[in-house]
Amino acid sequence: MASRSPIQLTPATFSDFVGCAAGHHLTLSDIEENIVLGTDLHRHVTPPSHPPRLPADLRRSSPTSVISLENTLNGTVFPQDEIIRISEYAHREGVKMHLDGARIWHVAAETATPISELCAPFDSVSLCFSKGLGAPIGSCLVGTKAYIAKARWFRKLFGGGMRQTGSMTAAAAYALTNNFPLLPGVHALAQRLADGLREIGVSVASAETCMVFFDPTPVGISYVELVQRARDLPKPIKLGGSRLVVHIQTSPQVVDDLLVLIRQLAEEKKAAGFVKSETPLTNGKAPKNMYVKVKA
Repeated sequence: MASRSPIQLTPATFSDFVGCAAGHHLTLSDIEENIVLGTDLHRHVTPPSHPPRLPADLRRSSPTSVISLENTLNGTVFPQDEIIRISEYAHREGVKMHLDGARIWHVAAETATPISELCAPFDSVSLCFSKGLGAPIGSCLVGTKAYIAKARWFRKLFGGGMRQTGSMTAAAAYALTNNFPLLPGVHALAQRLADGLREIGVSVASAETCMVFFDPTPVGISYVELVQRARDLPKPIKLGGSRLVVHIQTSPQVVDDLLVLIRQLAEEKKAAGFVKSETPLTNGKAPKNMYVKVKA
């Protein structure tokens, strides 16, 4: 789709050239510094109080027509009041708002906020029924009747579409009804995992919802070693690196088994003479520069 459309994306995330004011989510100030208003393609329009920080080649870009936010991002809840501020500004400037809401269910479960309220500031929303909710497949696009009609037209234009999708719809309906209420328990289990890792001495970025980012090197364990040992357990645990995602099918026993393994490895390293470094990590995060919120 992107290769067939004249769309240009300008990233505004925690990166080498844009530092989020909040350190973990975009703010209205970040949006104002990156937005391109009007039809003058040779300058980057920003408020006088916010001088351009982007390279010249990025400042000479297409006018902004859509601001797309993601909630959650790496398990971090995007503050709703900041979303509303960004949305009000965008709509005043005639810019549309889109939400990547693949994991918006986790936000609703964590904050006890209705999905409708979380989505209200946006003109369009994409929702996923597999991430978080556990359906085998399925996403949907939400918007006005006219917007969805246009989206369907573009879907046909590019050869998209499916027949006999009732089975997928049934799975999505089941997930919404039966699995969505399980998410607070998922978050509690993720917090239990984070607390257990921290107790062992592993560096952990605070878990807000279902994701735990960890760094075992402070206790002498490498990711490669941990992945191998977890794979060799009587009941193997498949790990992929620094991100652990807890979901509705994750049992408390798996969390306990993983903590036992990491504790055992840490004790082996200590017995072999490993000494933990007390050097503080940047922003209290692990690994460095991970885009997650750090709780006070």
